[in-house]
Amino acid sequence: MAKNQQFHNALEMFNAVASTSSLSSVDAASMHALRAWCLLKVERFDEADAAANKALMLDSKCARAAYIQFSSRLEVNKPDQALQSLESLLKLSSVSEELQHAASGVVSLAIADCMKKGFREQGYHLIGRLLEVEDASSQRLVLLRRSHLRLAMTLRTEPPAGQPPVSTDKCRTILVQALKDFEQEGARTTSVDAEWFARMAWNLAVETGRNDEYDLSGALFALSCKFDVFSEGSSKYERQQLSGLLGAVCTLANDHETNLTRAKTSLDLSFAASQHTSVPPHLKELQSLVLFQLALLQRENSLGKVVDQVLEIHSDKAAAMEVMWDLAEAHGTRDDLQVLLTEVIKRDAASINVLQKAVDLCYPSDRSSDMRQLLTHALTLLTQHHESEVWLCPAIAILLCSCVQCLLGHIVVSCAPSTLYLPSHSVVGGAGPCDLVHD
Repeated sequence: MAKNQQFHNALEMFNAVASTSSLSSVDAASMHALRAWCLLKVERFDEADAAANKALMLDSKCARAAYIQFSSRLEVNKPDQALQSLESLLKLSSVSEELQHAASGVVSLAIADCMKKGFREQGYHLIGRLLEVEDASSQRLVLLRRSHLRLAMTLRTEPPAGQPPVSTDKCRTILVQALKDFEQEGARTTSVDAEWFARMAWNLAVETGRNDEYDLSGALFALSCKFDVFSEGSSKYERQQLSGLLGAVCTLANDHETNLTRAKTSLDLSFAASQHTSVPPHLKELQSLVLFQLALLQRENSLGKVVDQVLEIHSDKAAAMEVMWDLAEAHGTRDDLQVLLTEVIKRDAASINVLQKAVDLCYPSDRSSDMRQLLTHALTLLTQHHESEVWLCPAIAILLCSCVQCLLGHIVVSCAPSTLYLPSHSVVGGAGPCDLVHD
């Protein structure tokens, strides 16, 4: 009769049966649940709620009663109370596989009801709870993750009136959980799903980066790169190159020691992807500079090799040297600056701008010094003499670099108004006194 929507007649019958004292608690709960269903259909929502509650008191595992109570409360715009109707059922589902399937079905219906009536926040919450009880090998697990993330991103930008938005970190947590699904052996995932999650992580990373949330942006770029491991097609390597590199750059924006491992992992993924596809020159140059900054922060002994690698890759070595110098001044030590100048001398690659910065570092402009005047005058002469050249000629470059390196290394340098003497153990290699004559 209920199927023919003769709910009033059915209700009278269920009332009579439910009052029979000979019924077991489970059967009585079932009758009260059926009464509640009829009351719900005739829109007597408060009575339906009470009947469902009576059924749950007799049998807390009655999934039908839990769903009817949820629906009754949702109909009278009490979504938060409606969620409470399902909590006990979800908690009990962990002890019984049969109940787990029943709870999963009920919550799926409840999610659909929430979305239909515009209660997206409650739908988002229910998907999260459903994921907690869902079997890891379930075919719909990834679908639930996608729905969960899509809702979270919507509630992040369009929260219900008077409610705070879902945080970006919550979205990141969902992505982390989804990545674990992909990494699990026997997971029922597809490359299409992986590419979708990679794209969502990328979009969030770009937005948070624009908001100067670099630490979170770096983590999201890294997640995008890791999802692409499970995608297919040659384009995935191009995406990994960039997402891994941006992950490292954003993470290094906050140069805390705890971030260095994460930054290195992201950069390693970028380099690994580069082995499978061609790398645009500008991207290769940026990779090398990020590697240099990471080497600075990690205080590695191989800094000289990294400097050599950067200069080998960059076509504009003057620009590369200036960027490295600025990074070394910001994050490194005087020893790091000495390494840079050593590489300048080895490669006959002395940038006038870099040497001027070195002079300014050793002898600030607010201090009068014969040595500063001498070196500054030398730089001025060289700049005038090579107006069209970025690089100095090798002989003069070696001399000037040696002077600055001695200053950085705290080596005593004797100077006269017109002559600069370098000690025999300097980087010139024991060439003896070298004269730099003024005009």
